[in-house]
Amino acid sequence: MQRPSFLPFVVGAVIVLIGAGVWFPRDTTHGLARAAPKTPSVDLSAATPVSIDELLASCPASPAVEIPGAAGYFGPFGLGKRPVWLGGWGARPAATPVAASAAQSDKTEQFLIRNTAPKIPGYGWPMKALWVIDPQNFRGTVTIHGSSRDGSVPLWFQINGGAITQRAVLDPEHPAIPIQHGDWREFPSYVIFPATGCFHIMVEWDGGSWRAQVPFFAADSEP
Repeated sequence: MQRPSFLPFVVGAVIVLIGAGVWFPRDTTHGLARAAPKTPSVDLSAATPVSIDELLASCPASPAVEIPGAAGYFGPFGLGKRPVWLGGWGARPAATPVAASAAQSDKTEQFLIRNTAPKIPGYGWPMKALWVIDPQNFRGTVTIHGSSRDGSVPLWFQINGGAITQRAVLDPEHPAIPIQHGDWREFPSYVIFPATGCFHIMVEWDGGSWRAQVPFFAADSEP
């Protein structure tokens, strides 16, 4: 079957960039690596949806929630719960998640973030992400990992230009950037999707966790 020719899309995980409210370093590549990973990539083409609508029907995105106290600092919606959120991600009404150069014109409301970094050979498509931690009444670290819904294909993460890894650790005692928005601890990063499919992001800390479902659509199913 002929594959779509349009640019890669993150579908259903509405990645919100509200003006200058979501901060990222001026280096838009965040020092993304170009070397192939030690773990071989996996071909998901056998289960690749042929359209965005098909993907959304089989893999609805987790809804965005309000991030308490975030207004005025960065986008006040995202995935997660106290004490850690993925700012700007998550499905919201009438919004089309777009990871290309332009939003779809037939939608009345747009929340988009441009995927300015190229596909990384052996890894996949990097999508900007801002992890935020509210340190109030929280001590310890947060571990982030993810995979395809069936658990067979891992997601990759890169925190503020560091090493690309399948398990990232966030330490609010050592935020990725200087504290500048109230007491929030911020970690500009990338989530790297290896292929079109339905993915889960898992976030864990001592005493709690959350999981979110994220559909991702790309024109090419192999990184």
